[in-house]
Amino acid sequence: MNESLNLEAQYAEQESRKRDAGRYTIKEAAEILDREAGERKETLVEKLKAAAKAGTLPVYGPGENARYEYPPGRPVRAFYEQIYSSDLNKWLEAQEPRITFRFSVPGTRADTSAPKPLQRHRAQEEAILAKIQELGYDPVALPARRPGRPGAKANVKAALGDQGIWAGRTVFDKAWERLRRADQIKDQNNLPPE
Repeated sequence: MNESLNLEAQYAEQESRKRDAGRYTIKEAAEILDREAGERKETLVEKLKAAAKAGTLPVYGPGENARYEYPPGRPVRAFYEQIYSSDLNKWLEAQEPRITFRFSVPGTRADTSAPKPLQRHRAQEEAILAKIQELGYDPVALPARRPGRPGAKANVKAALGDQGIWAGRTVFDKAWERLRRADQIKDQNNLPPE
Protein backbone atom coordinates (compact mmCIF):
# COMPACT_ATOMS: atom_id res chain seq x y z
CA MET A 1 0.00 0.00 0.00
CA ASN A 2 2.85 2.39 0.88
CA GLU A 3 4.43 1.65 -2.50
CA SER A 4 1.23 2.60 -4.34
CA LEU A 5 1.13 5.93 -2.47
CA ASN A 6 4.72 6.58 -3.57
CA LEU A 7 3.79 5.81 -7.18
CA GLU A 8 0.79 8.13 -7.00
CA ALA A 9 2.95 10.91 -5.56
CA GLN A 10 5.54 10.30 -8.27
CA TYR A 11 2.87 10.43 -11.01
CA ALA A 12 1.43 13.63 -9.53
CA GLU A 13 4.90 15.22 -9.45
CA GLN A 14 5.57 14.21 -13.08
CA GLU A 15 2.19 15.59 -14.16
CA SER A 16 2.91 18.86 -12.34
CA ARG A 17 6.31 19.22 -14.04
CA LYS A 18 4.72 18.43 -17.42
CA ARG A 19 2.12 21.17 -16.95
CA ASP A 20 4.71 23.67 -15.69
CA ALA A 21 6.75 23.04 -18.85
CA GLY A 22 3.67 23.52 -21.06
CA ARG A 23 3.70 19.95 -22.37
CA TYR A 24 0.69 17.90 -23.47
CA THR A 25 0.15 14.43 -24.86
CA ILE A 26 -1.40 14.35 -28.30
CA LYS A 27 -4.65 13.16 -26.75
CA GLU A 28 -4.66 15.98 -24.16
CA ALA A 29 -3.95 18.60 -26.84
CA ALA A 30 -6.82 17.30 -28.99
CA GLU A 31 -9.16 17.27 -25.98
CA ILE A 32 -8.30 20.90 -25.22
CA LEU A 33 -8.89 21.91 -28.84
CA ASP A 34 -12.19 20.03 -28.73
CA ARG A 35 -13.26 21.84 -25.57
CA GLU A 36 -11.87 25.33 -26.30
CA ALA A 37 -12.19 25.60 -30.09
CA GLY A 38 -15.06 23.20 -30.80
CA GLU A 39 -12.98 21.03 -33.12
CA ARG A 40 -13.38 17.24 -33.46
CA LYS A 41 -11.07 15.49 -31.05
CA GLU A 42 -10.74 12.29 -33.09
CA THR A 43 -9.82 14.15 -36.27
CA LEU A 44 -7.24 16.27 -34.47
CA VAL A 45 -5.69 13.22 -32.78
CA GLU A 46 -5.14 11.71 -36.24
CA LYS A 47 -3.73 14.95 -37.69
CA LEU A 48 -1.38 15.45 -34.73
CA LYS A 49 -0.24 11.81 -34.89
CA ALA A 50 0.48 12.13 -38.62
CA ALA A 51 2.46 15.34 -38.05
CA ALA A 52 4.43 13.69 -35.24
CA LYS A 53 5.21 10.65 -37.40
CA ALA A 54 6.26 12.89 -40.31
CA GLY A 55 8.48 14.96 -38.00
CA THR A 56 6.67 18.23 -38.72
CA LEU A 57 5.47 18.39 -35.12
CA PRO A 58 8.25 17.81 -32.56
CA VAL A 59 7.35 15.30 -29.87
CA TYR A 60 9.23 14.21 -26.77
CA GLY A 61 9.23 11.24 -24.47
CA PRO A 62 7.97 11.96 -20.94
CA GLY A 63 10.70 13.76 -19.00
CA GLU A 64 13.00 13.87 -22.04
CA ASN A 65 14.34 16.98 -23.75
CA ALA A 66 15.64 15.44 -26.98
CA ARG A 67 13.13 15.14 -29.82
CA TYR A 68 11.63 11.71 -30.21
CA GLU A 69 12.07 10.08 -33.60
CA TYR A 70 9.93 7.16 -34.64
CA PRO A 71 11.76 4.07 -35.81
CA PRO A 72 10.19 2.23 -38.77
CA GLY A 73 7.04 0.41 -37.74
CA ARG A 74 6.68 2.19 -34.38
CA PRO A 75 3.18 3.67 -33.96
CA VAL A 76 2.54 7.13 -32.57
CA ARG A 77 1.10 6.82 -29.07
CA ALA A 78 -1.38 9.64 -28.46
CA PHE A 79 -1.37 8.92 -24.72
CA TYR A 80 2.42 8.90 -24.30
CA GLU A 81 4.54 11.24 -26.43
CA GLN A 82 4.38 14.89 -25.44
CA ILE A 83 4.30 18.18 -27.34
CA TYR A 84 5.32 21.63 -26.10
CA SER A 85 2.58 24.26 -26.24
CA SER A 86 4.80 26.55 -28.33
CA ASP A 87 5.24 23.78 -30.92
CA LEU A 88 1.49 23.15 -30.92
CA ASN A 89 0.89 26.85 -31.58
CA LYS A 90 3.37 26.88 -34.48
CA TRP A 91 1.74 23.78 -35.95
CA LEU A 92 -1.73 25.32 -35.61
CA GLU A 93 -0.58 28.52 -37.32
CA ALA A 94 0.98 26.59 -40.20
CA GLN A 95 -1.51 23.75 -40.64
CA GLU A 96 -4.81 24.97 -39.16
CA PRO A 97 -4.69 28.79 -39.30
CA ARG A 98 -8.47 29.11 -39.01
CA ILE A 99 -8.40 27.56 -35.54
CA THR A 100 -7.81 30.71 -33.48
CA PHE A 101 -7.27 29.04 -30.11
CA ARG A 102 -3.65 29.07 -28.93
CA PHE A 103 -2.13 27.13 -26.06
CA SER A 104 -0.72 29.07 -23.16
CA VAL A 105 3.09 29.13 -23.24
CA PRO A 106 4.73 29.20 -19.79
CA GLY A 107 6.75 32.33 -19.09
CA THR A 108 5.05 34.51 -21.72
CA ARG A 109 2.73 37.45 -21.33
CA ALA A 110 -0.17 35.36 -22.62
CA ASP A 111 0.32 32.86 -19.79
CA THR A 112 -2.27 34.31 -17.41
CA SER A 113 -5.37 33.11 -15.67
CA ALA A 114 -7.61 35.42 -17.73
CA PRO A 115 -10.12 33.66 -19.96
CA LYS A 116 -8.82 33.00 -23.48
CA PRO A 117 -11.40 35.16 -25.31
CA LEU A 118 -10.52 38.11 -23.08
CA GLN A 119 -6.82 37.65 -23.85
CA ARG A 120 -7.58 37.53 -27.56
CA HIS A 121 -9.78 40.65 -27.35
CA ARG A 122 -7.05 42.56 -25.52
CA ALA A 123 -4.43 41.48 -28.05
CA GLN A 124 -6.66 42.62 -30.91
CA GLU A 125 -7.36 45.98 -29.30
CA GLU A 126 -3.67 46.52 -28.45
CA ALA A 127 -2.72 45.79 -32.06
CA ILE A 128 -5.32 48.26 -33.35
CA LEU A 129 -4.24 50.98 -30.88
CA ALA A 130 -0.57 50.51 -31.73
CA LYS A 131 -1.30 50.73 -35.46
CA ILE A 132 -3.52 53.82 -34.98
CA GLN A 133 -0.66 55.60 -33.23
CA GLU A 134 1.93 54.30 -35.70
CA LEU A 135 -0.10 55.78 -38.56
CA GLY A 136 -0.18 59.15 -36.78
CA TYR A 137 -3.84 59.18 -35.74
CA ASP A 138 -5.03 60.34 -32.33
CA PRO A 139 -6.86 57.31 -30.82
CA VAL A 140 -9.34 59.55 -29.00
CA ALA A 141 -10.16 61.77 -31.99
CA LEU A 142 -10.11 59.64 -35.13
CA PRO A 143 -10.97 61.60 -38.28
CA ALA A 144 -14.40 61.09 -39.84
CA ARG A 145 -14.62 59.14 -43.09
CA ARG A 146 -14.90 61.26 -46.20
CA PRO A 147 -16.92 59.93 -49.16
CA GLY A 148 -14.75 58.30 -51.79
CA ARG A 149 -11.67 58.12 -49.58
CA PRO A 150 -10.62 55.40 -47.18
CA GLY A 151 -11.03 56.39 -43.56
CA ALA A 152 -8.82 55.76 -40.55
CA LYS A 153 -10.49 52.40 -39.94
CA ALA A 154 -9.74 51.17 -43.49
CA ASN A 155 -6.16 52.45 -43.30
CA VAL A 156 -5.55 50.74 -39.94
CA LYS A 157 -7.13 47.50 -41.13
CA ALA A 158 -5.00 47.48 -44.28
CA ALA A 159 -1.82 48.27 -42.34
CA LEU A 160 -2.48 45.46 -39.84
CA GLY A 161 -2.98 42.78 -42.46
CA ASP A 162 -3.15 39.23 -41.09
CA GLN A 163 -1.18 39.00 -37.87
CA GLY A 164 -2.74 35.77 -36.62
CA ILE A 165 -5.12 37.55 -34.22
CA TRP A 166 -7.96 38.00 -36.69
CA ALA A 167 -10.18 34.97 -37.18
CA GLY A 168 -12.37 36.32 -39.94
CA ARG A 169 -13.67 39.33 -41.78
CA THR A 170 -15.70 40.69 -38.88
CA VAL A 171 -13.19 40.18 -36.05
CA PHE A 172 -11.39 43.45 -36.81
CA ASP A 173 -14.73 45.27 -36.92
CA LYS A 174 -15.78 43.82 -33.56
CA ALA A 175 -12.45 44.75 -31.95
CA TRP A 176 -12.69 48.24 -33.47
CA GLU A 177 -16.19 48.68 -32.02
CA ARG A 178 -15.13 47.40 -28.56
CA LEU A 179 -12.29 49.91 -28.62
CA ARG A 180 -14.60 52.70 -29.81
CA ARG A 181 -17.16 51.93 -27.08
CA ALA A 182 -14.42 51.94 -24.45
CA ASP A 183 -13.28 55.38 -25.67
CA GLN A 184 -16.87 56.67 -25.65
CA ILE A 185 -17.40 55.46 -22.08
CA LYS A 186 -14.08 57.02 -21.06
CA ASP A 187 -15.07 60.31 -22.74
CA GLN A 188 -18.48 60.29 -21.04
CA ASN A 189 -16.86 59.72 -17.65
CA ASN A 190 -14.46 62.63 -18.21
CA LEU A 191 -17.14 65.12 -19.28
CA PRO A 192 -17.31 68.28 -17.16
CA PRO A 193 -20.53 68.66 -15.14
CA GLU A 194 -23.28 70.56 -16.95
